[in-house]
Amino acid sequence: MFRFINNINYLFVFALIIGVLLISQELFQSKSSNQYLRQQNAVALVNDMTISEDQYIKYISTLGIDVIDENDEELLEIVLEKMIEEELLLQKGIELELHKFDIQIRKAIIQQVINSVLLQNEEEVTEKELREYYENNKNKYQLNKLIHLDIIFLNSQREEDINLLLEAIRTIGFAESKKQFHQELFFSIPDRLISIKDCNQLLGKNICKDVFRLNLNNISNPIRYESGFLIIQIRNTNSDIVNNDLFKKLYDKILFDFKNSEDDKYFKDYIQYLRENANIKRYDLDVKSN
Repeated sequence: MFRFINNINYLFVFALIIGVLLISQELFQSKSSNQYLRQQNAVALVNDMTISEDQYIKYISTLGIDVIDENDEELLEIVLEKMIEEELLLQKGIELELHKFDIQIRKAIIQQVINSVLLQNEEEVTEKELREYYENNKNKYQLNKLIHLDIIFLNSQREEDINLLLEAIRTIGFAESKKQFHQELFFSIPDRLISIKDCNQLLGKNICKDVFRLNLNNISNPIRYESGFLIIQIRNTNSDIVNNDLFKKLYDKILFDFKNSEDDKYFKDYIQYLRENANIKRYDLDVKSN
């Protein structure tokens, strides 16, 4: 009986030692795991794939949570478990090679890669770079031309009458000549800047095409119109807007266009780099009939 009790004691001590060893091993593994995660700046390890602290913080920001109490362990645990579940699903999707067969998944991945590549090109734009871009692409930002017309209509096609009017313009000026020679039309010319569209409706496309080529204070040659001739002076235009003022006015658009242009160049260079460092084999498409 005494021997039996001793055996039980031995078994109890042995079991206790085994239990302590298992607990120690678990604690050691947990401590070792936590140490590894800290070294990797990670919050979890899922099938050898780490979920970084940076990923964790960014994930929280996508949930629309502005402020998280660091002591709210329950919420932090829920977020982490959600990320672990999504990582498992992502790994399963890669295992099933869904990116090879699902067009929408391929497009989503490609778009994310493009976004990631372009983020690497996020450099501060200098005023000098922006002005150089503006100067090189000035035609793109030109305002639609507007002109303020003044017209003399001579209701005569006699050459001597036309020459008399032209001589008057040379000697006494356009405004005084208009008082002497102008004959009223059945429509009035607006006393303001007008667009080429407005001009076309008043005088016709052929006349306005030539008139809009004139500069400030220019006077046209006699233009045949109905039963007589028109002579047109450009009193004012909108081309006197200072380039610097236009640059400031369109600054946001110019900056947007410049960044898009730089992104296009950067992305083309990146694609070229990928091509040069890839092993690509393809068929030459021969569209010619045999």
